[in-house]
Amino acid sequence: MVLYKTGTGTVALLAPSNLDFIASLFALSRLGRTVLCLSLRIAPVAIINLFKQTGCDTILHGHTQAITTSIDAVDQDYGITGLPIPARALYDGPRQGPRFYRVFDRRTENHRPALIMHSSGSTGLPTPVTLSHKALLTHAVQGAGVDNFGVMPLYHLYGVSTTIGAMYLGKRANLFGASLPLTAGNLITAIETTRPRALHFVPYALGILAEEKRGVELMRGCDFVTAASARTPDELGDRLVREGVNLGVVYGT
Repeated sequence: MVLYKTGTGTVALLAPSNLDFIASLFALSRLGRTVLCLSLRIAPVAIINLFKQTGCDTILHGHTQAITTSIDAVDQDYGITGLPIPARALYDGPRQGPRFYRVFDRRTENHRPALIMHSSGSTGLPTPVTLSHKALLTHAVQGAGVDNFGVMPLYHLYGVSTTIGAMYLGKRANLFGASLPLTAGNLITAIETTRPRALHFVPYALGILAEEKRGVELMRGCDFVTAASARTPDELGDRLVREGVNLGVVYGT
């Protein structure tokens, strides 16, 4: 594949937030690429706008019908190189050949763009938000230092931040399965299985978990619970705080 070469260009990722996404994100970064993380919810016109603003013309993509339709529309109007995201069977096994090393200057690399996220586009087309390697590592060292569980996808900055924050500090970063429906029952099962000390949610997940007595008990048993990506309703936040949940909300990019 073309992408298994070092370079400094930008490569986009459009895929479900699963293990393939994680492996590809770190692999591209190790190759020296800047990674543009695309939300599954944005339209082809928004993807094209982000490509134009970031100089990106190559994309690793998932295999769902919705993603394929978006990629075809972008390619027709803009012209891109589209490659299927590597599946686990290709990278999860004995290493073939020598270990890969890339020579780089740390001081120079610190200021190069590592990730490009984007705004929601709620007031217009999404705009890129660039993080240098130094800025991204700042998120990592500010982690809470506890095992966590999150429903935030890795194409969302808070999802990346909380995940690498746990990893950097040697803790477990548990992610909700991208192929599962987001229901109270699935959330309860996942939390009971992983036993995290911190929960990182979107307000929707917070709300459906709060509808179940067991859900509130699990949130109360955590060191803290956060909600990001959208505004948490005052009524929901106030009720959870009254019931003993250590709740915080996160705003902005």
